[in-house]
Amino acid sequence: MYSSIGGVLRIRSAVPLKGLKKASGPCPNALYAPAQVKSLASSDGLAVPQLYEYDVETSPGKTYVLYPGN
Repeated sequence: MYSSIGGVLRIRSAVPLKGLKKASGPCPNALYAPAQVKSLASSDGLAVPQLYEYDVETSPGKTYVLYPGN
């Protein structure tokens, strides 16, 4: 991913990611903070996947690569 303005990027993933800080509390980035995402609900007996949230501190003009963890 490429950051044009920098700041904190909150990422939600269905798989754990390597080397990232787990998110906690409200998103510190005012551009993303207002977004309220509903939790997933099970239907027809399907399992609800676990979601992982991370906060990535980015710098303007930098590119970041995310890798799945264990």
